[in-house]
Amino acid sequence: MLNNLFVCDGTVLYFEYFRGTPEGKAFIGIWRHLSEDVLLLKRRVEVPEAAVGIHRVYFDRPLPVHKGDILGVHYPSDAPTGVITSSMPQDGVLPPEEFYHTLVVEVRDEELSPG
Repeated sequence: MLNNLFVCDGTVLYFEYFRGTPEGKAFIGIWRHLSEDVLLLKRRVEVPEAAVGIHRVYFDRPLPVHKGDILGVHYPSDAPTGVITSSMPQDGVLPPEEFYHTLVVEVRDEELSPG
């Protein structure tokens, strides 16, 4: 979510998300811009299998973030679709101002390591 920036330095205690399917796992991560087209995964937390609905995933210790860091969601190669739900403007579910600018890349968790 490229325009969902942390506006100041701080810490994150948990993430809250809506799970769309009970099977499969995903990862929510903190990413940092190193340059205009290079992002570094700073930390990730696994979203475990759970019932459909709203959930919170807590960190074992507060996660430091810096101004300009962004949130990202990525998946392992065997993840089903809809683990963490999303919507497109043409769905008509949300008004346009509720959407974030996202970057979709073909990379799976097995290819990443936090740095």
